[in-house]
Amino acid sequence: MIEQPQVENQNLEEALDEKLAGIPPHSVLVTKCGWLPQTISMGQDISALIASEMGVDQSCIKVGSYRIFDWTDTKNPHQKFLREGRGLRDALARIAAKFTTPQYSSHFKSELSNIITPQRLDSMYIISDQKIEEFKEAWDEAFLKVKNWADKFLSGVTVDGVHRDVYAEITAYHRTQSIKEQQWDYVKRRYPNAKTCQQRMLQSVYSLTPVSRSLDYTGMSKEVRIQLKQRSIQQFDTVCQQGLNLFIEQFNELCKRIARSCGQRKRFAKDPFKLGLLEAEIVDVEYSSDNAEIPEDKCFVTYCKSKKSEKRDGQLIRDGQPIRELWTVEKYEAHNPQQSGEYAKLSASVFRDFDEMCKRFEAIGGFLQDDGTVEELISSAKEQISVFGRNPDAQASYLKNNSNDRNAISRMASQFQSKGLDLVQGQGRNRRHFNIGGNE
Repeated sequence: MIEQPQVENQNLEEALDEKLAGIPPHSVLVTKCGWLPQTISMGQDISALIASEMGVDQSCIKVGSYRIFDWTDTKNPHQKFLREGRGLRDALARIAAKFTTPQYSSHFKSELSNIITPQRLDSMYIISDQKIEEFKEAWDEAFLKVKNWADKFLSGVTVDGVHRDVYAEITAYHRTQSIKEQQWDYVKRRYPNAKTCQQRMLQSVYSLTPVSRSLDYTGMSKEVRIQLKQRSIQQFDTVCQQGLNLFIEQFNELCKRIARSCGQRKRFAKDPFKLGLLEAEIVDVEYSSDNAEIPEDKCFVTYCKSKKSEKRDGQLIRDGQPIRELWTVEKYEAHNPQQSGEYAKLSASVFRDFDEMCKRFEAIGGFLQDDGTVEELISSAKEQISVFGRNPDAQASYLKNNSNDRNAISRMASQFQSKGLDLVQGQGRNRRHFNIGGNE
């Protein structure tokens, strides 16, 4: 007669085998995107070596770091070219996200899985084997653009019929302005040459490692086999759950942006404490119901002072940066927040981002084993937004000229955000509600 524990283990292993068979074939994708060197560090040790080599006193060498090839430096003579290259590099880095979900660490022991939070692993993704060829094609296409740009960095560009040596002109700028002549003789010993810069740009690579669902269990005890199979299933379940969570969070953020872009601003109608907050724009209000750490009688208020624009017929514009403060609810209400009748700036970018998110979910949502909850949330919002135009640009163009529909989509986006936040709250997280477009 078979003992009860053996029967239970056999039944458990059969159930695990069935689950493993249902996991779609997938691989681990690791990406790395190169970029130009960004700093030259001149520490004490380096300055001592350079001083010794050049036969100068170490005190002549300034200790610190120098920024080089900075695409945000507006004084750089080739900033536009550097920004173009950075954009191509970042576009390459985003390719993986279109076909994958991030890789997460997980703990396979059930008693610890609810205590230890899964950690996202940097530059590591999980990709369905069905999407690998699409990813490779997209990566190769984006990488070719990066390579062409890197070649121009090395060989130069033609502007208005005149050939310009990009590397040489940027180097001259560093020597005469950003680093200064008096330090250049020392710094240039660590300054990268043009070929090194090109090679750094081309250090964009990826690797694919298939995830095996059928390990060789020969010679292993039943207990060890069960443990390994549980670990594989738990790892996949963690990746799927975290991937769906990311979609929900992105959905909520995009709904917030749509509601803000389409809705009316809110401003303080009173300034009871004479703090210069009359007509200040209310950016965000967070209550205890949104965040359990906030006391019931208090709220976080994010506001921005306003001033009248001299160029826009006295129209109110922001004066400075938004400020976030903890107020009592009574103090907030004393400022009499009201919708101002002004509409926020509406651009097609938010609808493009929403459309891109929908396409990503269509590509990998099924792989994430969604039970239909997230798909219904995203598809319902997409269906209602598509009523206002066949594509993101058409949607934004239509709504700019139709205030009634603009208000309607702001309310709709706010409602969808609330549904998304309810999903987050159901997962045991603090719910946070943003004051979007003045609609609460």
